[in-house]
Amino acid sequence: MRCFWGSIVPVIFVVCDVCFFYICDYVVMIAPLTLKQYVSQLQTIPSGRFTMGRTYEIEDVEGFFKDEVPAHPVDVSSFRLGATPVTVGMWREYVRADPSLSMPDAPEWGWIDNHPMVNVSWNDIM
Repeated sequence: MRCFWGSIVPVIFVVCDVCFFYICDYVVMIAPLTLKQYVSQLQTIPSGRFTMGRTYEIEDVEGFFKDEVPAHPVDVSSFRLGATPVTVGMWREYVRADPSLSMPDAPEWGWIDNHPMVNVSWNDIM
């Protein structure tokens, strides 16, 4: 099941125990309103091993894919992942708590507290 904030998606199966609102044959995931609620709904992803890369070569004129071969095993430690996206409202709360952070430029539709946060990169939070 693909879940996008504010989107209605067909119900195929539910794999995590999160609060859902059912609308006919569709489901809408509702994100928590505060960071404390968000942390309480984090799901633990177990550690494991997977194969990264490809077992075949492709034409790579620019050198973009040189690190994709050979396929090799990668071990991933256990981690926690949110069942819903971080919302603008949660990000505002986070920014207020850390004076070194600020809100990025707003998208063309503006900031709406219950929408997913955009214009923030991995490097912005690390």
